Amino acid sequence: MRTGVTRRVILAACLLPALRAPARAEEDDQDAARQALQAGRAVPLERVLQRAQREHPGHLLGVELVEEDGRLIYQIRILGPGGRLDDWRYDADTTAPLAGQRKREAQQEGGS
Repeated sequence: MRTGVTRRVILAACLLPALRAPARAEEDDQDAARQALQAGRAVPLERVLQRAQREHPGHLLGVELVEEDGRLIYQIRILGPGGRLDDWRYDADTTAPLAGQRKREAQQEGGS
């Protein structure tokens, strides 16, 4: 029986870093966003959210700050009227909307 307990302890020790990884990634994202704001490479999130919600009413689902070709971009996901799921992209420095927006219908539960 002792072997079974040992295996469980080893398995738990192996899985622990994987369970902490998402929280660490989120902290890293927040640090990167804070640094971009302090360096003048990005406007405050509140400013771009005000614009996005004014232009695209709906329920805010999430925001991500990403870097593409040296340019910071806020990606904003909004659940719009009628269940439409929209991904909007804004320049993090100017809040200007960017091309390449994605719109798609949200999947309905129950298959109907």
